[in-house]
Amino acid sequence: MSKFLYGINSFILIGALLYTYYGIKKKIEKDKEKRSAVADLLSYFTVLSNILVLFYWGLKIFEKDIIFLEAPIRLYISITCIVYCFILFPRWKPKGLYILSNFIVHLYVPFMVWYNFIIENQKNKISILEPIFWLIMPVIYLILVTIRGYKIKKYPYFFLDRKTIGNKKYVTFMVSLILLFIISGYIIYVIS
Repeated sequence: MSKFLYGINSFILIGALLYTYYGIKKKIEKDKEKRSAVADLLSYFTVLSNILVLFYWGLKIFEKDIIFLEAPIRLYISITCIVYCFILFPRWKPKGLYILSNFIVHLYVPFMVWYNFIIENQKNKISILEPIFWLIMPVIYLILVTIRGYKIKKYPYFFLDRKTIGNKKYVTFMVSLILLFIISGYIIYVIS
């Protein structure tokens, strides 16, 4: 992609993330809860993976290559898309501008990341063990968001709330997510 397209896509993504923040802040105020809107925003894997993409696109605008981050970012944003399409979308129906914001962060951005990979024909030399190391960020995320959810009694995703879904479903979701990361990581390894 050209610098111009990286810039336009970054601008679109910033707008979607700001609108998401605004929505979270309004919901907290409406519910009269004493939580940080920033902490709530950062508790969503979707937001974290999109921030990583934004960081990557920003570096590309300034012609800085960080090849070692391309594949894990592609993995994280792909998982964001897969989980949204198959787990979250059937349960949640956004309204108003949230429809556009959700489309951008869950579908448009992952598409553009893969489009960039295909167009630029980015072939990276990836070690066979790297996909295992790419699990570090999601595992740390799951641990931290689970601890935070336990403390404030609110989870960013229904499948992280063990009390609501039960132990069996919780373990099934966690194992499935880790397997999804491993399998997808090795698919990216093969493609790269």
